[in-house]
Amino acid sequence: MRSPLRVALRAEGDWWVAYVAEAGTMEGKVEIALTLLAPCDDPEIKQAFIDYAKLVFSKALARLDIPILAWDEEKAPESERSGSA
Repeated sequence: MRSPLRVALRAEGDWWVAYVAEAGTMEGKVEIALTLLAPCDDPEIKQAFIDYAKLVFSKALARLDIPILAWDEEKAPESERSGSA
């Protein structure tokens, strides 16, 4: 059985990048969205980007008839953090 998929958000230089990855790893990650990092200091913009990434992911899964059972939010493990991630 495969691990659950997740949307992982990472700060990379001047960009904030949204990936789909298996839980517990970033191997095989797929980029689904990116935006400039600086404007995401505004909580409204930050939440809008998170919501957009989740919408892209959920629509892609819906096309495959894969339901999303739950959205659990958690901080990335220390091993996956970089800089300001």
